[in-house]
Amino acid sequence: MGSTGPQKLVTVVRSGLAGEVQYVRNRCYLSLEVVCNQLGWQQSKLSRMERGHQCISAADLASLLVIYKVMGAERARLLHLVER
Repeated sequence: MGSTGPQKLVTVVRSGLAGEVQYVRNRCYLSLEVVCNQLGWQQSKLSRMERGHQCISAADLASLLVIYKVMGAERARLLHLVER
């Protein structure tokens, strides 16, 4: 009986958050270009975050949630995921 271990959990949480970030952006009908222009980021940065290839910091997530107009319980839930 194998254990998932802490590294596996981190990967699952990270990929789950990445997918959620991409889902919210798509739900807002915003392109990578539009979001990144507003934040002064390279498109590759957000693309890597959404694919789970780069960690998402709490500050970066908070900035994205402002652009995506995510508030209340959904904002709190997503920020809690990034803290894990």
